[in-house]
Amino acid sequence: MALLEWSDALELGIPNIDEQHRRLLDTMNTLSSQIQHGKSGQGYAAAVQEMQDYTTFHFMEEETMMRISGFRHADSHASLHQKFIKETEEFAAIDVTNAPGKALELLLFIQEWLVDHILGVDLVFAQHYKESGGD
Repeated sequence: MALLEWSDALELGIPNIDEQHRRLLDTMNTLSSQIQHGKSGQGYAAAVQEMQDYTTFHFMEEETMMRISGFRHADSHASLHQKFIKETEEFAAIDVTNAPGKALELLLFIQEWLVDHILGVDLVFAQHYKESGGD
């Protein structure tokens, strides 16, 4: 069972960003599956790495759109992205075989952060982007 399903409530109305957010949720759900099935080691590490890689790609895409559209909060938004990357890197460095609770803590952190971020600062950016003539 997925930890979090995509819903229309998470849509920003920017097709490529919405698709990237869907993929982030899918990646988070893959990580959740690894944890629920007691996978650790390479399976868990691969899921965390995929999450980090795709998140980095998504943040770069989003930050480029912010700068091109003249979003005045681009720097503070990018700093939230960097903080998220740093925190997930710290979690990823933990040996979940010896600390299984940390894997769950990572998962809950990612879930909460993604939803809050999409419905908060990403929504503000989406409104600006559409008003500035984007998608």
